[in-house]
Amino acid sequence: TGRKLATVYAPGGFTLGDAELSGNELWVCDGSFASPGIRVFSSVTDTQVGGPISCSLPPASLTFDTPTGQVAGVEPQPASIALSLPAPNPVTRRARLALTLPRSARAEVCVFDASGRRVSTLLDAEQPAGSISLEWPLEDAQGRRVAAGLYLVRARVAGETVTRRVLVTR
Repeated sequence: TGRKLATVYAPGGFTLGDAELSGNELWVCDGSFASPGIRVFSSVTDTQVGGPISCSLPPASLTFDTPTGQVAGVEPQPASIALSLPAPNPVTRRARLALTLPRSARAEVCVFDASGRRVSTLLDAEQPAGSISLEWPLEDAQGRRVAAGLYLVRARVAGETVTRRVLVTR
C-alpha cells in the first residue's frame, strides 16, 4: 500500500525500476549488473545510507506497509537474460560486458561485423545462473586485430536473444 513516486532512468545502461519514500528515506531498486539490490538514500542529506541490500535477482519493484514503514515485499525482475552495455564504448583495446542468467543454461555470445559475419565467439557453454564477465580483446577467431568499425555482440540463451553495439576506433 505504499505509493510509487517515480521510475528513474540512469545513463549508463541500467534502470532504477521503482522508488518509494518512507519517512526521510528514499528506497530505490537498482537493477544494475555490477551490484543489484535495494539502495537507501537520505532525503535530508541526499546521501546513500544503506545498501545494496541483496535480494537474489535484481529487484524490479518494492512495496512498503505505510503504517509501519517496513518493507512488505520485494519482487524480482522477470526471468530473462541481460547483457550489459559494452565498456568502454567506443573502444580501442578491450571491450568488457556482463551476461546475467536467471537460471542455468547454455549460453552463446558472439561478435559480428556490420555485414553480419561472425568475427569471434566469446562464450559457448553451459553456464550457472548469475553474472558472467566477458571480455573481447578486439580480435577475430584467428587472433588478428579487427578493423575499426561497428560490431554487434549477440547473446543467445534458451531462445532469448540480446544484442549490443560496439564501436571499434583506432
